[in-house]
Amino acid sequence: MQVQHYDTKLYGNDICTFATGILSFFFNITDKDNEFFNFLDEKSDLDLNKLVSPIDGTTQKIVGYLGSQNIPPCKPIVCWYLYTKPMTLSQKQFDVFSSNKLKTGNAREI
Repeated sequence: MQVQHYDTKLYGNDICTFATGILSFFFNITDKDNEFFNFLDEKSDLDLNKLVSPIDGTTQKIVGYLGSQNIPPCKPIVCWYLYTKPMTLSQKQFDVFSSNKLKTGNAREI
């Protein structure tokens, strides 16, 4: 899953001079729900704080690089951040997340 974020204060620094950052997450399917995906019930708000918690350096590593957009015109104006440790979600959550009802905007097939 990728989350695109635009913020000149957060990403406009010496390392990442672009104002767009993309967070990339990997997931494994388990039998336990992931609290982040509670928004799939259409009653709860999407809360990125439930997905991105403080990083202590031992439980989660992030790889970052300067790269391009993944949609046309694919301009090289993005700071990519990849969370290397897979997170989990349940099969039920995956089924809802990958259903057609959530495919809006630039959503892609899973």
